[in-house]
Amino acid sequence: MRREGGYRHNAREGFARADTARARAGVRAGGGGMDEGRKPKKEIDYRRTAQYRKVKKELMEELERNGTVGTYCTSMVDSYMSDWVVVKKLEDDIAFRGVVIEYRDGRGEKQEKKNDSVDGKVRVVASMHRTLDMLGIKLDKRSVNKPKDGDDDGGL
Repeated sequence: MRREGGYRHNAREGFARADTARARAGVRAGGGGMDEGRKPKKEIDYRRTAQYRKVKKELMEELERNGTVGTYCTSMVDSYMSDWVVVKKLEDDIAFRGVVIEYRDGRGEKQEKKNDSVDGKVRVVASMHRTLDMLGIKLDKRSVNKPKDGDDDGGL
């Protein structure tokens, strides 16, 4: 393969624009979104975090209190935790790229569109709530609004 003035040549395809060949190969040519020039943070393995272990432990303890212990319930908790990881990654994407994303259309003009991660997060959280309902676990408003510093004002 040799290049000549922005074109490349190979025996199979003949001459083709270099950027067209990159596009066919799945390589993005320069893009141009809000995150251009910024690199995302190193991806976090949420399954190894203390928060992951704490949430899973609390779910398992709640199942034991309710008397619903078994392979099926454990599998449902694993499914819930997988959804939890997905929500965390979607939150990271929203924090990095924002709610509205700039992109370049086919003519190279800047356009805006909503970040699909926002809708994805809503759907996954709804799935998580259904999983909790199936397990018989109800969210207690006091535990959701409990302040982290130990005050007992109910989050007000």
